[in-house]
Amino acid sequence: MKFIKTLFLSALALGTITFSSCTKDGDVPVIPEAAVTAKIDGTLTEFNTNMLATTNEAGAATVTSIQGTDAKGNKISISVIGALTAGQTYTSGGAADPNKPTILLLTASNESYLNDDSIAANAVSVTITAASSTNVQGTFKGNLATVAAGGGAVKTKAVTEGKFNVALNTNK
Repeated sequence: MKFIKTLFLSALALGTITFSSCTKDGDVPVIPEAAVTAKIDGTLTEFNTNMLATTNEAGAATVTSIQGTDAKGNKISISVIGALTAGQTYTSGGAADPNKPTILLLTASNESYLNDDSIAANAVSVTITAASSTNVQGTFKGNLATVAAGGGAVKTKAVTEGKFNVALNTNK
């Protein structure tokens, strides 16, 4: 009898461990800790130094900026105008949208890349997946281009698979 009871409890424990470790197919990947990552022209880049997100409110205007620096000194800043709403996607391609996001990529060699909305299929977009008073999470993507000064050639960068999970500071 004691053997059967031990066998039953062992089977129950094994079943509990097995079922608790399963995940459903198609689960949305979760960023488990603070991170700002993206593929820049297909190369995975981690902007995990000096990460911060700040919401500044001045009168009726609210701007949230999510920033980070990679190991080479390249910096990224993702800005959203308006209150952050979980589940909302902010897109730069919509002319009537007052809450257009901006992605700024500043390279270590001092090249500045900003939104390039000339290809609507990959216009800059930012989706907020979770937002609280202390944390913001989401995804971002889009085409960026240099601002050519004095007839210089315009360079472009494609930002894909961008993700962030950053502590949020609010300044009023």
